[in-house]
Amino acid sequence: MPRLGDDAAAAASRGYGCRDTGDLDAAIAAFTEAIALQPDNAELWFLRGLSHHDKQEYEGAIADFSEVIRLSPTWISGYIKRGYAYLAMKDFNRALADFDETIRLQPQFAPLFNNRGTAYEAMGDTARAKADFAEAVRLEREWEREKRA
Repeated sequence: MPRLGDDAAAAASRGYGCRDTGDLDAAIAAFTEAIALQPDNAELWFLRGLSHHDKQEYEGAIADFSEVIRLSPTWISGYIKRGYAYLAMKDFNRALADFDETIRLQPQFAPLFNNRGTAYEAMGDTARAKADFAEAVRLEREWEREKRA
C-alpha cells in the first residue's frame, strides 16, 4: 500500500484516536479527510469501512470495503469485512461470494472456512455449515502438526 503523506497520516492518526475512544462519527470524518488526501490507500478505506460497520451503517461499510477490494484485490480483509456486512443485511448470496473469494485466495487458512460456515448457518444450511466448520478444524490441526514438525 502506498505510504501516507504527512497530512493524510495526521488525519488517519486522529481517526485511530477517535475509534479508540468510541467516537465513530469523528473517526469517519477523520478517515474521510485522509481519503480525500490519499484516495489510493486501501487501508484508509478499510478503516473508514470498519467505523461504518461498527455503527451498523452497512451500506457505507460495503461501499468502503468494495473500494478496498478494487485497490487491493488480494487483501482478504476487504472481502471478509464486506462479507460480514452483507451477512448483517441478510444478503447471504453476496456474503457467500465474498467468503468464497477469500478461500480461493488463501485455501489453507482455517478461519476463512469458519466465516463461510457462519454464513451457511445463518441461511439455515446446517450441512454445509458443519462441513466448513469441520474443514476449519482439519486445517487448524494440520497447521499445528506442521508447526511442531
